[in-house]
Amino acid sequence: MRPRTIPLCVLEPWPGAAGRPAVVVDDESVTFERLQRDCLNYAHGLFEAGLGPGDHVGILMANGVEWIEAFLAVALLGAVSVPLNTRHETDELRYVAAHAGLAAIITTARPAGSTDLAELVRRSLPESWGNDPPDGYARLCPLRVFIEGSDDPSTPSPGRLRSTVALKDEKVVAAARSVQPSDIATVLYTSGTTSRPKGCMMSHEALVRTGAARFDERRRSIGPQTVWSPCPLFHVGALVPLLGCLATGSTFVTTRLFEATRSLQTIERERVTVALPLFSAFTDALLDSPDFEPADLRSLGSILTTGPISGVERAQHAFAPAKLVSGYGMTELCGVAASTPVDEDDDDTLVWSGRPFEGIEMTVVDPEDGTPLPPGQLGEIIARGYCTVTSYLHDAEATSAAFDEDGWFHTGDMGIASPDGRIAFRGRFKDMLKVGGENVSALEVEEFLSRHPAVRRAEVVGTPDARLNEVVAAFIELAPGHNATAEEIISFCRGRISRFKVPRVVDFVESDQWPMSATKVDKIRLRERIGRAHR
Repeated sequence: MRPRTIPLCVLEPWPGAAGRPAVVVDDESVTFERLQRDCLNYAHGLFEAGLGPGDHVGILMANGVEWIEAFLAVALLGAVSVPLNTRHETDELRYVAAHAGLAAIITTARPAGSTDLAELVRRSLPESWGNDPPDGYARLCPLRVFIEGSDDPSTPSPGRLRSTVALKDEKVVAAARSVQPSDIATVLYTSGTTSRPKGCMMSHEALVRTGAARFDERRRSIGPQTVWSPCPLFHVGALVPLLGCLATGSTFVTTRLFEATRSLQTIERERVTVALPLFSAFTDALLDSPDFEPADLRSLGSILTTGPISGVERAQHAFAPAKLVSGYGMTELCGVAASTPVDEDDDDTLVWSGRPFEGIEMTVVDPEDGTPLPPGQLGEIIARGYCTVTSYLHDAEATSAAFDEDGWFHTGDMGIASPDGRIAFRGRFKDMLKVGGENVSALEVEEFLSRHPAVRRAEVVGTPDARLNEVVAAFIELAPGHNATAEEIISFCRGRISRFKVPRVVDFVESDQWPMSATKVDKIRLRERIGRAHR
């Protein structure tokens, strides 16, 4: 497939897409024709407001058609979108706004859950309303704030801008067609383990081509798909599938606020063919719903989820005959840059993450000296190709550390390779504990703990120890209807895994009490919690 830009996906829809829904958000459905018209109109409004090529524009909204239109309108101008996490608090939002050099933020009067997003922007960036900035912060002006759906006529709103201008979009179309595949389309902020989040600068080619490859190269039959994702659109796990759908004439289905029963109803009603819950938090919620009924999900051809093997096996059986698909990736690799085909053997799908898409290379090397390792030997996964982050915004040191002289991106992930080119993820090197000089993989211990019949979910971190440097601490969510004590969990491990891998501390967590980032458990906060509890 030739590289395409996001604007071309809007201006030149996939042949045969006419009349099909491009986007479905809960009960709202938008055709490809309407999406194109509304995005051009939106882009013209932003153009009239003074935004143009190269400007960085933040988008702070919950999932919705308005989020998608804002993102695509920014791309049509040749500007750079900066999706903002709706869970940010004031200091986090202020940091990203300053670091990204935002020219504008598009937000909404509609709350995201219990969060008033417009008020969050007001508290985070008071100078945008003409007030003096708080002590210790540089003035961010000129930063424009647009609020969709505001009742205040004095508040700038793309909706009002686009409704008061004629559709004379020649300049917008010209700007859109001048965008090149190698141009930066978006900056995605990804959290680190010890420092501020890094801004991943992703090109149009990386986002569109990776998204399209997921459906073009790995699907069972030719033709548009209907793809469901519960992930927030500021996350690569939803954004790249959205762009893959636009590039292939497929329908993207999502929800404003994830709720298991409603999501199951949506999958059935929209006859979803590809489900991308991706993370165990979403998948477990679907399977635990009293309304889960495989017979209602007959349209499903494939489902991609991750997590402990016990949880993935459970999903594999529960969603059958839909096929489980495995994948490997990260934000810097456009989410998923390798996956298994839908006709992969079920047992192999549980072991291997798949092969990289055409045009992407992956291999496993010694993390110390970068030399290639033989098949089956544990090392660091590295990748090269169109999918990789272009650079980290304003961080030449991190960029230089991530790429070697041959252009390979070093993921920091542990894995193995097979003789036929498949990759298997084995955890993060940063999730490697050092217990009395012995290396302990957090993922290995988590997967072992998940074999206990009372354990629904396990997360492992290290906690300081005067004698051993650190020891294993486990956070456990119990399965519904089960009970267990810390001593029972520890006894389950003794004699079955090495002594230095056995948790010394076990804390129990309710399903709604996990400290979450966008989609995954925040282990930094788990370490802080275990430190406070066991001082």
